[in-house]
Amino acid sequence: MITKLLEDNRKNGFWLSIVILFVGLFFSKYLLSIGIIGSTITGFDFKRIKIFVKENRAACYGLLIFILVPLLSGLWSGNIPEWWHRTQMKFPLIVIPIIFLSNPFLNERNIKRLYFIFIGSIIFGCLLSIGHYMFHFKEIHLAYSQGRVMYVPFDQDHQRFSWAVIGAIWLSLKAWERNWINKTPVICIVLFLAAFIHLLATRTALLSLYLTLIVAAVHLFKSNKKLFLAVTFLIVGLPLLGYVFFTPFKNKIHYVLYDINMFRSHQVVEGLSDGSRMVALNGCKEIISKNLIMGIGFGDIISEVNTWYDTHPVESGHAERLLPPSEYLFYIMAAGILGMLAFPLGLWLIYRGFKKYSNGIAYNSFHLAAFFLLFLETPFEVQRGAIIYSLILSLILLGSHKNEGA
Repeated sequence: MITKLLEDNRKNGFWLSIVILFVGLFFSKYLLSIGIIGSTITGFDFKRIKIFVKENRAACYGLLIFILVPLLSGLWSGNIPEWWHRTQMKFPLIVIPIIFLSNPFLNERNIKRLYFIFIGSIIFGCLLSIGHYMFHFKEIHLAYSQGRVMYVPFDQDHQRFSWAVIGAIWLSLKAWERNWINKTPVICIVLFLAAFIHLLATRTALLSLYLTLIVAAVHLFKSNKKLFLAVTFLIVGLPLLGYVFFTPFKNKIHYVLYDINMFRSHQVVEGLSDGSRMVALNGCKEIISKNLIMGIGFGDIISEVNTWYDTHPVESGHAERLLPPSEYLFYIMAAGILGMLAFPLGLWLIYRGFKKYSNGIAYNSFHLAAFFLLFLETPFEVQRGAIIYSLILSLILLGSHKNEGA
């Protein structure tokens, strides 16, 4: 009787922590931390975790690499508080998959609940953004011509929110594969989120969406010719439709082309993001070349980058001061050759280690998009990015345990 009462309280505590986690994703990093800690404590089951790690050793090693490299770089980091700040943000990368995938409460019914919570909350977030856009469309259209984006939840973190939006598409496809959602609602959800991605017009979301469509086309080429042709039409037609019907998407294209032309003519204009990224890449290249063997440690990246900008006023011009614009560059700059080799190895181990659960559209799209985004963006340099990555991965795998497919 007492054991059952404790188990029920633990289960209720887990679901309360999940609610707090999703509320935190949208509104508060403190609630986000509370949700992660709560779900970890209430979902902890040592025996099941031990079995899970034993059965998925390679994938767990891959996840652990993204934490061990920053941890080791503390040995040669001068700024210990900054090193610890950047390292602890990556702990969810291994905590969430282990806790969720070994969780005793997550049967098929509860996994469906998690899917619907994730998909529903992201649709709600998209509607909030659209509502804000409708009341401020003139200001937003002007902002897109200057390289800025519309309001999004997640504390205006458009990069991580974009990844969450495309994650909702992957989970919708997986739910369809498991017959948790009927075909018509899934099509409506996917088309709505695809349209929103073109309205938002961020690189992260657009790249992930078209990579997903390419993966889907490859998967469907032999198995379903009609769906293959439909997906091919979307690959060709969506950019044209987006350019005609979504002013932010059109303005973003013109802005990017203008920014690139300005950089090619060696004019770095203050406020133009792509030119500033190229200047940051040049700075990263120089810093890395001088510290290739060991790196400079995660704690000293900010100070080294600021020093480079201070000592290169001609090269940097009016460019915005940016940290390394790629997660991969963060690891190389911090850990040298170790980071250079460990980073792609970690991605490969995660992909190969979990592939036995799923080898379909959602799983392959997630990993392909993650590969490109980690080389082009910095999702793990804030806590929310590490949580989104590990949460989407965990949900795709949870939806694949009993049915190989999407």
